[in-house]
Amino acid sequence: RFSREAVPFAMATPWTCLWALSLCLVNPSHARTVTRGRLRAPERCSDGAVGSRRAAVTGLGTAGSTVLFRISGYAAKAATAKRTGLSLEEVKKILEDDFEKKQSFVTGILSEDIYDDDCRFTDPIQVTEGIRKYVKGVQALFDPKLSKARLLEPMKITEDGKIFAKWEASFVTNLPFSPKFDPYTGTTTYTVSDQGLVVDSFETWDKSVASVTASLHF
Repeated sequence: RFSREAVPFAMATPWTCLWALSLCLVNPSHARTVTRGRLRAPERCSDGAVGSRRAAVTGLGTAGSTVLFRISGYAAKAATAKRTGLSLEEVKKILEDDFEKKQSFVTGILSEDIYDDDCRFTDPIQVTEGIRKYVKGVQALFDPKLSKARLLEPMKITEDGKIFAKWEASFVTNLPFSPKFDPYTGTTTYTVSDQGLVVDSFETWDKSVASVTASLHF
């Protein structure tokens, strides 16, 4: 029986996400329910779980430990020297190149020198504070060889001076047996400071959190 205590999104970390995914591996009907910005665990798992799903959850402890180990190392890396004074157009071009050529959205490989060290990354599941923590989270959660992302249109600069991206992504997780999500689309809006550094990345999805989670399959 799982605790019925709700987990605030603001406190969510990649291992929290892996825990939530494991519940859906046991029984997709237990997809997360979102109430007032909180993630609530189901009361219990189904007794009719498929064997392979049970095996995946059995391996979750090891996978979760690995994720925690990877995440814990983010603070040890020295801060990256920043490229300040770039124009919005220059920042947009770098973001586009990172997204398309480096597949930064699924690999975590990006130009850290155009991001503020304390950049905030917000998606429908959680808020991540800090560029290094975000990078480590992406690299721990997703298989960079099997996951894919692409821009649906060129990034553009909005009237209020932000950079807007519309994308499609297909994620394969680093959980045992490599469960994957069905492809889905979304948007990311980047806020750039007066120094020319990205200070905020705000992500939306075209599907609900529950719908995306319920699509998890082998």
